[in-house]
Amino acid sequence: MNSNVITFKIEPRARSRRSASRVLEPAPSPDADVVATTSPTSRLARMLALAHHIEQLIDEGKLRDYAHPARLLGVSRARLTQIMNLLYLPVPLQEDVLLGRLKTTERGLRAALKDPVWPTNPSG
Repeated sequence: MNSNVITFKIEPRARSRRSASRVLEPAPSPDADVVATTSPTSRLARMLALAHHIEQLIDEGKLRDYAHPARLLGVSRARLTQIMNLLYLPVPLQEDVLLGRLKTTERGLRAALKDPVWPTNPSG
């Protein structure tokens, strides 16, 4: 069993006037000796993973264009473009985001995406 996977059991809670939310509790692990040491995945990492997934589905022909997943996800095309622009981050930076080594927000990275620094051609 993969020790990086955490499953949750969702049980309804008594409704209160303020909220009808559900409680997330970790499901009992088949390996009681294994202790989960992973931290919650950041929102930025989830958005970057979503961008990679959408790009893969478009490459496979399962989605037509960016407007199609925007409609499916219920977001504007502009918002989906912001999410997809995360793919323009350098690969080492993407790795840091996905592995939780970079603690920042998407908005904090947008400035870096506006003015990318392209490597110059050394051969002239």
